[in-house]
Amino acid sequence: MEPATSPTSIRSGVAEGTIEFTGRICSSLPGGSCAGYPRDVHHALRVKRAATISIIVSWNYSGDYSPDQMTLQIACSADVAVEQRLELFPFAVTSTPPVFLTAHPCVYDIQLGGFFDNSKAFPSQSTTYRIDVSSYPASGISR
Repeated sequence: MEPATSPTSIRSGVAEGTIEFTGRICSSLPGGSCAGYPRDVHHALRVKRAATISIIVSWNYSGDYSPDQMTLQIACSADVAVEQRLELFPFAVTSTPPVFLTAHPCVYDIQLGGFFDNSKAFPSQSTTYRIDVSSYPASGISR
């Protein structure tokens, strides 16, 4: 079965060496009202030459006083290079600290999943997300 890909927009050239992926993701809680949005999203990132990659994930906080959580996984073929649980807290910053990866030439799968919104009032909602990818040196990536 092919993994779901979120309806997304991709902007390259936001700044040289920067690519932005955006879309919507559904909470991983059962039920809810976010039909039509996937629970896991995938984006392809082509690394053309060895580079250090910085990934920052942001989303609209939708919990109620508890942290929202999501898992970021970055893989080249079957080799998982990064798997990290991300959290956003209420009344705090709206993006995660950067995750760094020393990347080699490959088409990487950037996956977000396991979104947990911790909302007691409106559980199982969807949220919009943004993934900002920067490359050092700047010419090392494309979509």
